[in-house]
Amino acid sequence: MNTQKIRARVRGVFEKEPGTGIWWIRYHVDGKPRREKVGRRSDAIALYQRRKADTRAGVKLVENLRKRPVTVAEIGRKAINGIRIMRSGIFTPLRTAWN
Repeated sequence: MNTQKIRARVRGVFEKEPGTGIWWIRYHVDGKPRREKVGRRSDAIALYQRRKADTRAGVKLVENLRKRPVTVAEIGRKAINGIRIMRSGIFTPLRTAWN
């Protein structure tokens, strides 16, 4: 006999890996799908309802969700520029002072 409680499914709330207890929400903003890792199921349901209400009201998303991710190419360009600056001799007095 299975003693687990059967929960009603809630639209937009799911457990990515069943049994982990980590819940996610999935919703759309301006036609783009969004996913967020939440934690507890009750928190996920509440956050999903809040996000859907914000979408209907036209409220903008939290700023960190809208930032463009940093690409590997961008990190590489910054590293190469840093190496060029170091080799140009600008920091030579600092190198000699540290040695």
